[in-house]
Amino acid sequence: VRTPASKLKVPNERSCFGVVHYAGPVYYDVTNFLEKNKDQIVEDVKSMIKKSTNTFIAKLMAEGEEGGAEEPKSKVRSRGGGGAKKKSKTLGGQFKASLNSLMETLNATEPSFVRTVKPNSKKVGGLLEADMVLSQLRYSGLLEVCRIRKLGYPVRRDNIEFYKRYRVIEPSATDLASLLEKVGASGKLAAGTFALGKTKVFLKNKSAQELDSLREEAFVVQAIKVQKVARRYVCRVKMASWKVTLAAVSAAMTSRSEAELSAAMDLMNELPSGGRHLQVYKDANVLLQRLIEEKKLLAMLESAIASRSKAPITSAIQAAKAMVPPFEHELLGKAESVLDRIAKEEAVTEGLRKACKDRDLAAIDTLLGQAEELDMGETEEVKQAEALKKRLEEENTALEGLAGAIEARDMTTLAAFIKMCSEMGLSNPEVAKGKALLEELQAKVAAKNALSEAVATRNLEGITSALAKAKAIGVEDLGDAEALIETIKKEQAAVAALVAACDARTLDALEKAITDAAALGLTEASTPEVATAENLKNSLVAESACLGALNKATAANDSDSLGKALAEAQQLGLTGPEVDA
Repeated sequence: VRTPASKLKVPNERSCFGVVHYAGPVYYDVTNFLEKNKDQIVEDVKSMIKKSTNTFIAKLMAEGEEGGAEEPKSKVRSRGGGGAKKKSKTLGGQFKASLNSLMETLNATEPSFVRTVKPNSKKVGGLLEADMVLSQLRYSGLLEVCRIRKLGYPVRRDNIEFYKRYRVIEPSATDLASLLEKVGASGKLAAGTFALGKTKVFLKNKSAQELDSLREEAFVVQAIKVQKVARRYVCRVKMASWKVTLAAVSAAMTSRSEAELSAAMDLMNELPSGGRHLQVYKDANVLLQRLIEEKKLLAMLESAIASRSKAPITSAIQAAKAMVPPFEHELLGKAESVLDRIAKEEAVTEGLRKACKDRDLAAIDTLLGQAEELDMGETEEVKQAEALKKRLEEENTALEGLAGAIEARDMTTLAAFIKMCSEMGLSNPEVAKGKALLEELQAKVAAKNALSEAVATRNLEGITSALAKAKAIGVEDLGDAEALIETIKKEQAAVAALVAACDARTLDALEKAITDAAALGLTEASTPEVATAENLKNSLVAESACLGALNKATAANDSDSLGKALAEAQQLGLTGPEVDA
């Protein structure tokens, strides 16, 4: 043990010691050395001290347990379910367990040790301290290993591995012994540069390098042989493949399938020069271009037919006919029929437009029939034509009904058809004629109604005025209006005679007037003057009878009869000389 040299950078030089190893001294710091290496007392030693007959020693162990820190306790399950204290491990036991675990891991694997060397003590890049590196190599024992390896055979290979690795140098060797014999006889491996062991072959570095060089040269020779066989096989496979490709091209040309021919042409790229020098390639290329053009033309025809447009269909048909030889396909005939149909549809469409403009019902009906035959469907022109046809038919129906109503002079039917024509917006002479006739009929009906109202009220002036208006507008059926005027005039004259007779209080005149009024149908209920005349007549008859009775009683000087006659005269309100006398 010695203190560290001053040139070594060791902290706390005064509190460390060194141990001299074979590679050099190793220094240890004693600061807290005991604390770091403190270990527990083995349980057997504890038990022995406690059982000591020396009371002082036994007391030391008891005091140490009381004053010492409480050891960590852990519980483990026993088979009976109870707990037991786990014994704490000592540092030696822990080190031993760790070392055993490390050895088990190393034995289970194939470790590769990497020795690291610190280039300098400053821990910076690009700086190498030779003394420090040399001391690390010396301490790790590498220099000693290198020296020992140089004295012997550093390259060592298993017998089987050596035979498999270098057999290529002498392919005729059947085992390891014959291989080493032939290699040595040929001078490729000098005597004394190798040694054969029980399980391994030992080699010098130079000999191992020479064998590896010979192995690489032998690999080249063997690779050329393998390449020769492989290239022959590849050429034969290619030739067979080329024949299959040419057969596929021929079959595709026969079937005229673009996909198959294109795939076969792609395979021909594997042939020398892509097969372009072969006549079959040239013919196939021409046919492929033709098939591509036909495919494009078919797509053009299908698109044109689907669009039902005249220009694309015409262009596609012209392109098909321009091909050499001309293109023949059922789709071409379909395109021509579609083109002819489109021409017919355009003619029908144009005719419908003109017929709709001219409002020609017959032409519209004919053209709609043609459109139905062509199955034109619900085109705009067909819809407009159908709507116009329906409108024209309704207008014709309305005009025919209006003409019939005018002829029949039926005001209700005439009004209905005029309203229908007005709703349709018709304004032709027939409608104007119907409106004029309707106004005339309405005026006549109004005049007849006014006349009827006047007749019902028996108003002479109203009847006369209404009758004049009815005659002015040509009402033919005037009924009994004129006769009623004469009757009313006679009734008025009879009423005037009744009034005059009542005023004159003449019995004969009253009777005549009452008789004339009764002859005209005047009654007391309908005519007040008749009731007045009847009452006055009765009064005059009673007065005349009373005066006769009074004169007779006076002449007969009959006081009873006279009294009765005076009482009756007084009751009748009679005055005069006869009553006074």
